[in-house]
Amino acid sequence: MEDAGVIGRLPWKKLGLPDLRDSSGERLWYAVSDNFKNSPRTTCTSPGQPGCLNSDTPGSLTVRNSNGTIVNDGAGTTGAMAVIIAPGSVLTREDGVIQVRDAANANNPVNYLDIGNGEDNTTFANGSTDGFINGVVHGADNVVLVNDRVLAISYEDLMPLLEKRVTSEVANCLKDYAADPLNQGRLPWAADIVASAGGVYSDSASTRFGRLPGTFINTVASSGISPMKNGWTALCNVNLGSWWPNWSELVFYALADAYKPQPIPPLPTCGLCLTVNPPSSVADKRFAVIMAGRRLTGVSGGQPRSTVPNKSVIANYLEDQNATPADDVFSANPSGSTFNDHLLYQ
Repeated sequence: MEDAGVIGRLPWKKLGLPDLRDSSGERLWYAVSDNFKNSPRTTCTSPGQPGCLNSDTPGSLTVRNSNGTIVNDGAGTTGAMAVIIAPGSVLTREDGVIQVRDAANANNPVNYLDIGNGEDNTTFANGSTDGFINGVVHGADNVVLVNDRVLAISYEDLMPLLEKRVTSEVANCLKDYAADPLNQGRLPWAADIVASAGGVYSDSASTRFGRLPGTFINTVASSGISPMKNGWTALCNVNLGSWWPNWSELVFYALADAYKPQPIPPLPTCGLCLTVNPPSSVADKRFAVIMAGRRLTGVSGGQPRSTVPNKSVIANYLEDQNATPADDVFSANPSGSTFNDHLLYQ
């Protein structure tokens, strides 16, 4: 869907940056994809909804190089999440506007941003090929039409960092839960894959692989005479704010048999534990958190995630040994065209 976008100044103070300028002494301009803007933002209650932000969220801004070739396709899967533009020195735009940068015109992008090869950097549309062009672009007689320098912030620039942060937050929740005196090292049952595909994230008895649980009724019941804590600790950030529903469908959790809910607390050394290979063939991991990357359309089946039956299939999210968790062996391979899971484990 195409939406007219808004361009403005880079909010350097809000970002905690110095007053950045380009080589002509001008402040920078900025535009952000609708899928990543913060205000207004659609409340996300289920990862598949419009307005959710997770591994499957594409950028929606198009950026062309100086020849007019699309580098980031906002109408496809390679759109930019945001662009930062250095406006360069004043010139006469291709539409005849002579740029004036006095106080009265300081906030009009026409006086800073240019047109070339049919692309006007003052206007754009989300989810379309109407976007931005990177200078320098020359016209007839070698006249400079565009001296804007456009930096695209791509999926690859930002999303892996978000995925690592989310995985780290979940791993910290599990570590804090195990460290709670009530739990004595034990960890909760996972949420069933099929039930959670339909939005039910209750823990499921005897389930050592699934999505992260939101309730702990079966965990408490399985722990018997030494009952475990009924919920995450206060230090667990999945309890805070509205960010977690964006990611809950894409985060998976594996639990070693030695640390499952049980009346007798586990031994201080790993007994029946998980293997993550690579990096190691040793079965010494208490738990693993596995973040699914964006859909890999090149793998078998294409990893569809749009329906409840789709969401019930592990291989539509995870690759290699992570897609076959029954053997308690997982893998942390380098990311590529056939593998993009991110793992943290202990």
